[in-house]
Amino acid sequence: PAPYDVPVTRYRRIVALVACVGVAVGFWVTRSGAHDRATAKFEPADGTVYLGVSTDLSRLDVFDQAAGITTHPAIYNQYTHPDGPFSPTLANAATLPGTTPMVSWNLPLADGSVASGARDAYLRAQADAVKGFGKPVFVRPDWEMNATWYPQWNAPKVAPSAYIAAWRHVYDVFQSEGATNAAFVWCVNTWPGPNGTDVSAWY
Repeated sequence: PAPYDVPVTRYRRIVALVACVGVAVGFWVTRSGAHDRATAKFEPADGTVYLGVSTDLSRLDVFDQAAGITTHPAIYNQYTHPDGPFSPTLANAATLPGTTPMVSWNLPLADGSVASGARDAYLRAQADAVKGFGKPVFVRPDWEMNATWYPQWNAPKVAPSAYIAAWRHVYDVFQSEGATNAAFVWCVNTWPGPNGTDVSAWY
């Protein structure tokens, strides 16, 4: 099942959340001046949000108590090391019924080897891990790409066009491996970006 929905009113009582602006893969369509949004994969229902937390598994109960909630957040986020495996995050999430994992994927792009296909064996291994998990997984590759503090996926070492090419290649690998239970999260800074590049250039 998709992650459970949480009423917006509960959102206001949460004291800590995964801090990012992210969207699961989807798109917007304009017709006759009206904006009709296509439903993104695992998107919450209108009027609801997914609450997420990024913390050590051993501290999750403490978070729940501090936040005043009786169930774990809908999304449990963990970060990989550079080129690290998804398996620790998925294993931790498997112990949390009703909670969906989000993998914040540290995927270095500066050498161009992701988009070129040179690291496909590694990509396929992560896709197979997601497929084997068998439930929804949010995959957040190289967050805050429009910043300057992640040189392995920020400009000037990685141009927006290179980032997009790598993202599309990763997505294609996951599709080819049958990891259709992954939803990719595009996570930018909320301002145009300290490097002067508009966020839309990275999409």
